[in-house]
Amino acid sequence: MGKTPHSSRIKARISDLRYALVAAFAVLGAIIFTVWTVHNTYRDAHVRMRYDIAATASSITHGLRALELVISTVAEHVAASGRTQDRQPYLQAVVARLPQMRTIAIIRPDGVIDTDLRPGQPAKGMMVLDRDYVQAHLNGFDGPYFYSPPIHSRLDGLTQITISRAARAADGRLVAVIAASIDDHFFSQWHGQFGQGKLYQARILYRDGRTLYNFATQKKAQPHQKGIFYQIARLADPPHNLDSQRIPILYTDLSIELHLSEQSYLQAAALKLPSGYMVIGMVTLLLFAMMRFRAFAMQQRRKAREENRLLGARLRALYNTAPDAIITVDSQLKIIEFNKTAEEMFGWKASEILDLRLKDLLPINSKDNHDDVARNFMHTHTGTHRFVLDRTVEARHRDGHLFKVRISLSRVILDTGPVVMAIIRDVYEIEKMNSRLLELSRDLQKQTRAAEEANEAKSQFLATMSHELRTPLNAIIGFSQMIEEEVFGPVGHEKYKSYVGDIHKSGQHLLSLINDVLDLARLEHGEDSLNMEPVDLRPAIAKALIQMRPLAIQKKLRLRVKIDRNLAPIQGNRRAIHQILLNLLSNAIKFSAKGKRILVSAKREGAHITLSVEDQAAVFQSIKLPCLAGPFNGSRKTATMPMKTGWALALPFANASPAIWAELL
Repeated sequence: MGKTPHSSRIKARISDLRYALVAAFAVLGAIIFTVWTVHNTYRDAHVRMRYDIAATASSITHGLRALELVISTVAEHVAASGRTQDRQPYLQAVVARLPQMRTIAIIRPDGVIDTDLRPGQPAKGMMVLDRDYVQAHLNGFDGPYFYSPPIHSRLDGLTQITISRAARAADGRLVAVIAASIDDHFFSQWHGQFGQGKLYQARILYRDGRTLYNFATQKKAQPHQKGIFYQIARLADPPHNLDSQRIPILYTDLSIELHLSEQSYLQAAALKLPSGYMVIGMVTLLLFAMMRFRAFAMQQRRKAREENRLLGARLRALYNTAPDAIITVDSQLKIIEFNKTAEEMFGWKASEILDLRLKDLLPINSKDNHDDVARNFMHTHTGTHRFVLDRTVEARHRDGHLFKVRISLSRVILDTGPVVMAIIRDVYEIEKMNSRLLELSRDLQKQTRAAEEANEAKSQFLATMSHELRTPLNAIIGFSQMIEEEVFGPVGHEKYKSYVGDIHKSGQHLLSLINDVLDLARLEHGEDSLNMEPVDLRPAIAKALIQMRPLAIQKKLRLRVKIDRNLAPIQGNRRAIHQILLNLLSNAIKFSAKGKRILVSAKREGAHITLSVEDQAAVFQSIKLPCLAGPFNGSRKTATMPMKTGWALALPFANASPAIWAELL
């Protein structure tokens, strides 16, 4: 049963729904991948941030610890000696191993710089009482080292950070403030920890939260970082600001803090999205391709099933309309197929005979050894197909009467096992047909004999009549010739002489016709046998031309001959070939106008030799060509050119030659 338009629409909608589901899953997968990428990037950044902050704090601790040790050494030395002046050589010796330190100064409690490390001591005598690194110690700062925020130097205007420590006497009295100045390049050596590829900013803080130094590695977002993937990454809606806890820098009042912002890791996540989307797109396309291939395969399977169904229906129709009975039995010799012709032949319905055995269709005396013979055929002929043809057996009709059938057997291997197919034809119909053929054959023989007898009688009549006609005709010809030649004296009037000439010519014409009729009668009666021998066409053509030349001269015709060199003799009857040439030349001369040309040619064409007489007379009527070889038929008879002798009665002689045909030239 074919597909209905409604079922086709339903299948099309289901197919569209499948594609829509795949597309929806692809979009959902992209969303899930986006959320996972953003959160995974955040998690990785957070883990990395903890590692980086610990490593950076440790590294800065070691750098600052060296400075603090220098300051501590100077402070202890000043406290022990109680002197603040003329300490430059000592300071230079101590600081020589710390090139990152710009200068170190010894400041008296009144805020005046007493010793400056720089050459020429430019800051000596400068009042710095207002600086916070001095005020802190005057006000009882309880820490070992004080880190001032970045300030501008009063000498060169450069930004610097000052680390100070108090030098106190044994009784706690402030002897001096030791202040070491470093510029902001001191911390730039750790910029690599937070450079390109990092997702956070870093800064160094005082204990109270004020910023000492900001690494400021965060750059303004580029235009492409605000593109579609960045906007897609924001759909995950992560925390906008994620600050790490502060980690203290050991032995100082400082701490380092890393700050992770939305923009930082969303940009990193956006860089990962295209590759993931590409994978999702490729998987989606692969799924679409697989679905399309599956739909195509299903369509092909449906088409194949439909073709198989139609083929099965056609085979079933052929099976049931076959003119022969077809019965199929399985390996258990049970009938599994029984066509319509078999139903009519044996009188059983297919529904009644199925699962019965084939021997149930045989006479009682043939049932005993049937199973053994059938099993032997089933298992002996092991090929795919084996046929046993033209075997005549007796079969039994359902009503009990017996009839002869001719059976052909074939063994076929199916998926379910071997089966035997029997094609059965009722012998009665064959015998009836044979009887009819024999009857028709006898009738044909009778009609053939009657035709032969009639033809023989006709030939005998023609021969007799020809002999009877020639006797008086010879007398007419002889007497007319004598009168024309005036053997016994003049005729008298010239008109009579002309009439006598016409009588003589007409008699010759009539005699030629009678001779042709006699020749035809002898050929048809079998009295004139043809003697086949090698015939050279050159002398045969020359002889015929010599005979016909006077007639051609009378009509002022030009005779031409064209014969191939080294033309071999042909096998034929010399007299028949001569007669054919005479008749063809006579026909050409009769129907050619004065002054025309007649060409006689002989040439080899493959395994044949073509002998032709070509004239320039009226052409044959193509509709009459099939009649040219028959007796009493002409081709150029018209109202203005009546039928004459030669062609009509001579052509039947061609039946005795190797081959002759007409060609329109």
